[in-house]
Amino acid sequence: MRAGWLVSVMMRLMGLLCSLFVTAVFLTSSPVLADEIKWFPQQARFAPDGSHLLVNVCEVGNSNYCRIWRFWMADSHWDALPLAKDQTYLWPDYAPDGKAIVLSTMPCPDKKCDLRDARLALMDTDGRNLRRVPGTEVSKLRPAFSHDAKRAIYWQIGEVLKTRRQMAAFMDVWETELATGKERRLTNFAATVILSGPKYWPDDRRFMFSAMDFFRLPEGYRKPGDSPILLPNMMRYAEKHKGHMVFVLEPESSDLKPFFVTDKNWSVGFDVSRDGKKLLYASSGGTSSYGSIYVHDLTVLSEPVMILRERGAGSAIMDAAFSRDGQQAAIVRDITYWPGAAIYKAKNIELWLVDMEGRKPKHIAITQLPELVD
Repeated sequence: MRAGWLVSVMMRLMGLLCSLFVTAVFLTSSPVLADEIKWFPQQARFAPDGSHLLVNVCEVGNSNYCRIWRFWMADSHWDALPLAKDQTYLWPDYAPDGKAIVLSTMPCPDKKCDLRDARLALMDTDGRNLRRVPGTEVSKLRPAFSHDAKRAIYWQIGEVLKTRRQMAAFMDVWETELATGKERRLTNFAATVILSGPKYWPDDRRFMFSAMDFFRLPEGYRKPGDSPILLPNMMRYAEKHKGHMVFVLEPESSDLKPFFVTDKNWSVGFDVSRDGKKLLYASSGGTSSYGSIYVHDLTVLSEPVMILRERGAGSAIMDAAFSRDGQQAAIVRDITYWPGAAIYKAKNIELWLVDMEGRKPKHIAITQLPELVD
């Protein structure tokens, strides 16, 4: 049983590494011809008033080149924010008061985008008045607002390590005071594979994230002779904790242990409700590693509730978020996960809207997008 589990984990981790190293190594993506343009959803966030979703769509074959669209739920209408063609706009998140959007952005001359140039920025909710947040000129990824809208939390690139055959970018969670640009490092584990963006807990002090392959692990996971980048230390960590990678920490904590462990293998955390009572996370529904979405009620000792079931062993949840009232969830999933799928097969990436009252999940078809025109 142990050997079989390790083989399964090894195969899954190798797939994750192959796919996510596109981001971790910061390879630039190649543009495609205009008549071949297709788009896939990368992330969706609810407007504070619940009227629409703010959807980040990225170009197939050029996955770092992304735009921001709004899906209006009352009439299933799409519209686009007015954005410059020579920029990319990544991981937009609404301020809780609905007055601004925080995101990562960078120039993309001829649609050639390099994530090493991603910087933290704010814009008005109509897509205008883009302004950089002051701070270090270091790549900042997957930002999210604090509940008081005064800070942003994100992954920041640290050391890039190269060996003869391997390269990895080590990332940690940081935060910035948006008014001053004052930065603070929150973790020091040097993650190589990022599974979800960091989110503030409702107290705006603790924070949640999911990642793996930590270069600086506590508890003596690394041993002499381990590769500085890849699997040995990660395998020991994954084996001990059954692949549960939901972490809720205090700033600068040195204790890296899963927030919870279930009877299933694998868990990836995506969001917590504003009242701190519900946790939105991905795990196995029977065949995949983390292709199903669950809601965990943190106030009672009960089984988590599955709200979207996987579609086979290849399912993987890429992103998920609660609505402001916690009664809905927007979910992005890959139904045939394999290295490169998120880049080359837009039809594999789906956007879903799920109502917590047991209504049938709604598939929001990206094929219904009007032609993207700047």
